[in-house]
Amino acid sequence: MDGACLSAQQRRRPNPDQIIFPFLDPPVMTERHNTNRDDLGNWNIWLYLFELSSIVILIIWPWIFYLVVAAKHGGLAMNPQTGAIVNKHPTETTWVVTNLSNILAMLVSYFFSSAARTLAIKWLGSRESNIRTLSFISAAKSPSQALPWIYSNRSWILANAQGLQCGLALVMYFALLLLVLSGFNALLAPHPITRTSGLTGKELDFTSSDPDCVYWFENNAPDPTACNWQQYGNSSFTTCAAENQLVDVLESGRSNILSSVPGSNNTVTFNQLGGVRFSGPIRGVLPGGPNGIPVLNHISLSPLTDEILDAALSYQYNASLQGFTSNISCIYDSESPITFVNSTTNPGVRGIIGTCPPGHDILGHLEYPSFLLSSSLNFLGYYACNASSTGSGGSYNLYFRGDGNYINPIGNVTCQLSSARHATYDVTYNSQPGLFSAHPSSSSSSNNQSRLLIDSAVKAVGDLVWSAQWLQLNSVAESVITFGIKDFGVPPYAHAVQNLRIIEAMIQGVLEYEVTYGRLIYAIYNSGSENAHNNVTALPKCLRDITGKVTYNIIGWHMAWRNVVFLLPMTIVNLTSLCMLLAAALYVGERRKLPRFDPSNPTSVLIAASRGKVHIDLPQPDDPEDILVSEIPIEYVQENGVSKLRRRGAMVPGMDGQSGDVVRDGTQERPLSPSTETYELTETHS
Repeated sequence: MDGACLSAQQRRRPNPDQIIFPFLDPPVMTERHNTNRDDLGNWNIWLYLFELSSIVILIIWPWIFYLVVAAKHGGLAMNPQTGAIVNKHPTETTWVVTNLSNILAMLVSYFFSSAARTLAIKWLGSRESNIRTLSFISAAKSPSQALPWIYSNRSWILANAQGLQCGLALVMYFALLLLVLSGFNALLAPHPITRTSGLTGKELDFTSSDPDCVYWFENNAPDPTACNWQQYGNSSFTTCAAENQLVDVLESGRSNILSSVPGSNNTVTFNQLGGVRFSGPIRGVLPGGPNGIPVLNHISLSPLTDEILDAALSYQYNASLQGFTSNISCIYDSESPITFVNSTTNPGVRGIIGTCPPGHDILGHLEYPSFLLSSSLNFLGYYACNASSTGSGGSYNLYFRGDGNYINPIGNVTCQLSSARHATYDVTYNSQPGLFSAHPSSSSSSNNQSRLLIDSAVKAVGDLVWSAQWLQLNSVAESVITFGIKDFGVPPYAHAVQNLRIIEAMIQGVLEYEVTYGRLIYAIYNSGSENAHNNVTALPKCLRDITGKVTYNIIGWHMAWRNVVFLLPMTIVNLTSLCMLLAAALYVGERRKLPRFDPSNPTSVLIAASRGKVHIDLPQPDDPEDILVSEIPIEYVQENGVSKLRRRGAMVPGMDGQSGDVVRDGTQERPLSPSTETYELTETHS
C-alpha cells in the first residue's frame, strides 16, 4: 500500500553522490562557474626570467672556470688541505664529483625540456600543425623518448625528407644530452697536475781566484793534525777527514764501484751527512736544500711552502751545484816507492816510508801512521805525491802496495790522478723514493781553481787506508777483492786487470765524498761569524748563485684543447634552450601570453582533443602504420578560456554562422549539438 502511494518522484532512485556515510569525509559539492577569465593565458614572467637566467649561468660558468684554469700556468691547484683530503680519499671524491655532475646534467636536461615545452605551447597556439608534430614535441621534450619515437616512426622518417630531419635532430640532441654528464665530470674532477717553480740559493765558490776568497779558504781550512767536533744546529760534525767517517767513505767508494756494474741500481745513505740518500755516485756535491743535509738551508724554493710540498703527491727539484771530477788510471807496477819498515824503538810496530819522483812533493803526512805487527801480514800501504798541475786541473800520483794476501791481487799499483777540478753538476732530488742523483752539467767551470779542497781529499785517501787497517785485514783491500769476486768474476786473490778498474772506481768515490764533506765543513764555518775563524765569514763575491727549478705534482685542475670539445655538448644544448625560450617570448605567438595547453603532456592533449571532437577514421589497408593519419592538420583554439584541439578547417560548434560538427555513427552521420557555453568544475567543501 505504502509503496503504491509513493509518487514517481519519491520512488526515484537515490543519487549515490548524496549518500553520506558516517565513516567518510563530508561530500565535496561542486559549483559551475564560467571560465571566461581575462588572466587565463598570462605568462608567469618571474618563472620565465628564472629559467632564462639559469640557462645563461649554465652557459657561462663552465667557460669561466675553463678560462681561469687555462690562464694558470701549470693549472689551478686545489687548496693544500683539501688536496690532501682528495688524495687520501679518491673513491669518496669520485662519488661527490659524479653526483654533482649528475645534478648539473639534470638541470641542463630540465631546462632544455622546459624550453622545448614552452616553445611548443606557443607554436601550436599560433601556427598550423598536425598529429605528427604533437608526437615529435613529446619525444623532443625528453631524451629518453627520442630513440623509441624514432623506432616507432621509422617508416615515416625513411619516407620523406622532413621525417629524416626530425629523426636526425632527435639523434643529435640525444647524443649531446648523453655527453653533458661526462662533460661536467671531465671539467670538475680534480686530478694530479704538474706545476713548476723556480729556486734560488748560494754556495761557496771554490773556483774563485779572488785573493780575498783564496785567503778565506786557507784561513778556514780544517787542521789535519787535530780532530774536533763542530756543533751546528742540533747536529755535530767532525773536522777530521776520513777518520770518523770510515763507514760513509767506504760506502761512497763501494757505490761508485757498483755504478760501473751493468744494470746496477745502487743507492747509498750517508749517515754523517744527516742521512742523505744518493742514487749513484755523490760527485762531490753538497745538497743543502730541502731534504738535503738537515742543518743547511742554502736553497730556497720560495714561493713554495712546506705545506704545499707536504700536500704534493710527489715533487722533484733540480739545482746546479758545484762538485768534483777527475780522471784516474791505474796500472800494475814492477816497483813501488813504498817500503814497509819495522820500528827500531817499538818492537811489533810496523810502518812505511816512501819517496816521490823528482820534482814531485809528498802530499800528506811526512810519516804516515804506523800499525801493529801481528801474526798476519795482510797490510795495505798508501803514498801520494803532487805532480805538475795543468790548466785542466791538478795532477797527482797515488801509490798502493799490498802485503801478505794482498801481494797478488794488489801488489804494486800506481795510479795517475789527472784533471782533478771542481765541476758543475745538475743535482736532482725525487721525493719518491727520496733520492738525490748528480749528473754532469753542460755548463763549463773556470780553470783558475783553488786546489785546497782537492789536496785535502787526496790526503784523506791515505787516512782512509790507514784507518781501514785492522790486525788481520784491511777494509779497503778486502772491498776490492770482494767486488772482484762477486760482481766481476775475478778468481779469489787473483792478479787481474779488473782489480785495477775496481781500485779506480773506489778512489773516485772516496775523493768525491771527501770533497763533499770538505764543502760541509766550510759551509758550517761560513754559517755565522761565531763559527768562522777570526769571526769573519766569506765575502759575497766568494759565493756562486744556485739556479734550478722545482716540479711538483698536486691535486687540482688542468685544461687542454680537448676540454673545449668536452664543453661543446652542454654549450650547444644550453644555447638551444636559450634560443627556444627567447623565440617563445619574442617571435612566436602573442607576447606575454602562454596558453595552458601542454602539447608534451598526453593528458593535456587527450582532454583538448576530446573537447575539440577530433575524429580519426579507422586505419586503411594501404596505411597500416597510420602515416597518412599523422598528417591530418590540427589547430589549437581557446573558446571561453577552454583549450581545444580540432581538425583544421572544421566548423566550431556553437559559433554564429557555423553549423555543428558531425560524427559517424555506423553508416550514418549526425550533427553534434554541444552546449554553446563552456563550464568547468571546481571543488568546494560543504
